[in-house]
Amino acid sequence: MATPLASFGLILLLQEACKSRGDADESCAGYALAEYVVRSAILLIIVIAMNFRITQARQRAMESIPPIVADTATLYSKLDQFSVFRWCFLAYLLSPTVLVIIEAAVVVNWELAWISIPLDHLSFLLIHVHLACHLAPGGHQMLIRPFVRNSGM
Repeated sequence: MATPLASFGLILLLQEACKSRGDADESCAGYALAEYVVRSAILLIIVIAMNFRITQARQRAMESIPPIVADTATLYSKLDQFSVFRWCFLAYLLSPTVLVIIEAAVVVNWELAWISIPLDHLSFLLIHVHLACHLAPGGHQMLIRPFVRNSGM
């Protein structure tokens, strides 16, 4: 994963250097295309890795033996968190398309053009707040409490 990120950073650096020279139209088009290709490759790698991890967690959950233990509860919690992350990532990927469709349907004249910027920020904020609330640390002890035996009893 370090190689695509390093190449993405290098492409962005070269693209900004090209734009700062002032000839941003013709000669920088190749850098924009390269940025799009590498960004798409990085997003594809994330989707593949996420689906692989969810498949592994589901397989481990299906293979767990019938007496439910603390590890099983933690595994199902992680599986739920990965699923929520997948849906939030999908919302992040599809939000520009949905916003363009809403903008084409709602913004019919220039007086309503201001709606698109707050809507873009609001969708970005909602995705991140939902992800932060769902992935917030702290629920692990509550998950395994029924499975911990108290030596004092």
